[in-house]
Amino acid sequence: MNECQNAETRKKSLYESVAIDIQAFAVALRKCSASKSLLEGRRLHLLLAKHRHDRQTFLGNLLVHMYGSCDRLPDARLVFDKIRHKNIYSWNIIIAAYAQKGDLCQAKLLFLRASRNVVSWNSMIGFCSQQQGSWRMAEDFYRRMPQWDVVSGNAMIAAFAQTGEFDPAKKVFDLIEERNVVSWNAMISACDEGGKAFSAGKFFEKMPSWNSISWSGAISAFAHNGHLDQAMDLWAILPGKDVISCTAIVAALGDSGDAHRAKQVFDEIALQDHDSFSCSVMISALAQNRCPLPAIQLFRAMDLEGIPSSSTTFVAALEAFGSHSDRSHCRMIHAIIAHLEFHPFVSAALINMYGKCGSVAAARNVFDRLPSKDIVIWNTIMVVYSHNGHTASSRELFHAMVLHGVLPDHISFISVLSSSSHSGVIQTGWELFVSMIGDYGLAPTINHYVCMIDLLGRAAKLDEAVELIFAMPFHPNVVCWRILLCACRSIGDERVGDHAADAAIDIDEEDASPYFLLGHTYAANGKMGSVVMFNRLMKKRTPLC
Repeated sequence: MNECQNAETRKKSLYESVAIDIQAFAVALRKCSASKSLLEGRRLHLLLAKHRHDRQTFLGNLLVHMYGSCDRLPDARLVFDKIRHKNIYSWNIIIAAYAQKGDLCQAKLLFLRASRNVVSWNSMIGFCSQQQGSWRMAEDFYRRMPQWDVVSGNAMIAAFAQTGEFDPAKKVFDLIEERNVVSWNAMISACDEGGKAFSAGKFFEKMPSWNSISWSGAISAFAHNGHLDQAMDLWAILPGKDVISCTAIVAALGDSGDAHRAKQVFDEIALQDHDSFSCSVMISALAQNRCPLPAIQLFRAMDLEGIPSSSTTFVAALEAFGSHSDRSHCRMIHAIIAHLEFHPFVSAALINMYGKCGSVAAARNVFDRLPSKDIVIWNTIMVVYSHNGHTASSRELFHAMVLHGVLPDHISFISVLSSSSHSGVIQTGWELFVSMIGDYGLAPTINHYVCMIDLLGRAAKLDEAVELIFAMPFHPNVVCWRILLCACRSIGDERVGDHAADAAIDIDEEDASPYFLLGHTYAANGKMGSVVMFNRLMKKRTPLC
């Protein structure tokens, strides 16, 4: 009897030790997933594999999740395939691993094979809604779902919101019987992306209760769509000022050219409560509106407050330092961000900064040190050379880019056509313009035609410039006629100048600049009486301040 009891005790003790090991492994694997510790995760996998515990459902699922978190999809799939008895969680975890890496096709194939529950369906809709341009796939899953709930409805609204599809989002919203705050917030986001700011305001007013996301969503909807007064009204009554709402307003005010008011809104929240992104937006708004010194001061204050700088922060700060045109300051920030010099956006901003302060050699030094150069880098260095008067070098860089196998884009051609215009090489300009269509299949935009009109105007080929304007596949804008007027002023061509001035005035009657330019054209030919007449007409057309 005692012998039987001892055997049972030993068996129970062994079972308890195994259970403790499983629990310890589970905790360790979850830690590896959270910290993305691939090396430690592999070590745990090897220990489990010795006794084939990696094929057990519970631990196998955790291993799949760990490898998925560490971006090791092949390893995650190998473990998944070895799990003997896969449950719904096994399938959901491997599908999530593929979806989160952006491989929705493989995720869909696995989903169609899987045993599914409502969580599985909602997860697939959610993954699709998070992927840019995959809302149709999300809609397909939503329509095929056996039974909808509020989670699936919210995910579908979010999918439509990403592409600004307001009407389909509203239809789904109307079908949800028990809406929660996420449903309302998703609809406000759909209004924002769909350009329906006032609809966002109506949804906000109808909400049973609000959270911080509701407030920031409504404020963002007004701010992003240019209704700054309404955004500011909501901001004024916001019970707890938050960084998300503040950032949306700052960005909108910056885009509208009101950097001063943007800084006032930004300062309503203490600097230590801001994050890297909100500070980056503020620095960018100041730099874009020719306020480099406050932008630089904010960048330095971030460091003093211990707010970490991201690549986005450095890009915004580099723009400010470039606008300030102080080479010593430029070298200082370059030293600070030396560890990020090879980051594509940072390196482009660094080249641009040196170009703005006239240090072409320093810009070229950064360019030459880059191990790989994408189209953004090539375009930036071309602009630097062109803006600093080295037009021939800019065109040489264009040809070097093509030889390196980097295909030019629309920005590349604007840069090289502009450099051709400023150096007066008509034949080269025409060849580049023709090659844009014939060799690279790029349809010229109005900006490319403007460059060509400028090229012909500088070469005193005004009739050809007029022919090109009328040959454009779209209506000429006021810039086309202004550029032609500038050329007429330079060479004193009244005939073409009269026509260009009339066309420019027809487009924008409030703009007085065509009168000034035409007046200078007459003055160049000694016709002061005509100048007086045009000055009087200009005064009649221009409202008093």
